[in-house]
Amino acid sequence: MKHFDKNGLEGLPLKLMIIFLILSLTMPILIENAEYYDTLVIEKNLIMEAEKIRKGAYSVYLSGPGNLRTIDVEIPKGTFGQLCRLEFGGGMNDSASLMIKCFINDDLCGTIILENPRISIISNSDRPIVIENDGIKLALSCVEIDRSRFVQAEVIPLD
Repeated sequence: MKHFDKNGLEGLPLKLMIIFLILSLTMPILIENAEYYDTLVIEKNLIMEAEKIRKGAYSVYLSGPGNLRTIDVEIPKGTFGQLCRLEFGGGMNDSASLMIKCFINDDLCGTIILENPRISIISNSDRPIVIENDGIKLALSCVEIDRSRFVQAEVIPLD
């Protein structure tokens, strides 16, 4: 019996070294895959929020001037500290008013173009609206300016 114990004890450091080598080679890959998967989930959720804004803008636009809709916007948060934001709107003659852009860590991950019918989302300040925080209400209203319809957006922070 001592012979088996001695062999087991002599082979243990080699086995431990092999196990730690395998772990040290696979852990970075596993962590990178988990981060990639988390980014994909965040990207999908961010695009879903942009679609929610698009549907609200279409609903207000098609209902005509004077109509108002409020939308709760929830910006997803990443497990690995990804910073997410939505940018949309602008001035009446601004091309940014025709699209909703999704960003993760300052990288563009999705763009929704408001077409068929072509809708411009304008803001009070004529600058793009940037939503970075969770818990925001967005007020969308249809306005008519110089015989043209626009969707006016205003951010209402929740208290």
